[in-house]
Amino acid sequence: MRFKLQHRYDDLLPEGWSAPLQSRRDLITWACENRNSYLQERNAPEGLIEECQNYNQLLKKYGPDYDALKPKLGYVRGLFD
Repeated sequence: MRFKLQHRYDDLLPEGWSAPLQSRRDLITWACENRNSYLQERNAPEGLIEECQNYNQLLKKYGPDYDALKPKLGYVRGLFD
């Protein structure tokens, strides 16, 4: 994911700009905060604004769906408990 964001989409982003890619938490929190800013600028309903400090809820909503992945990738050793 990091490679794709940095190399495939660099031409779409302003010069010198980079997303925080040190961890999944940094990236999803950053994306949430920017989405909220975008929605607030456009006077979106309050119900669309996410609570960005609740990382586990964000990950549950937008992260990988392990229940769907397990039947497809469950045979990969060490991927799931």
